Amino acid sequence: MTEYESLLDKLLEQKPELLRSDIEERIKQKKDKIGAGYLTDQGALFLIASDLGV
Repeated sequence: MTEYESLLDKLLEQKPELLRSDIEERIKQKKDKIGAGYLTDQGALFLIASDLGV
């Protein structure tokens, strides 16, 4: 399991009301907003977790 997948699983444990597809869509939106060339999926996941208070 990659670190990204581990972090995603932890986020889903903390926020069970969210689906994996919801998080993946938020990652895409975050990367589109900031610029995919500047933000990795893992970086976007950290930002989303922070936005959700995790």
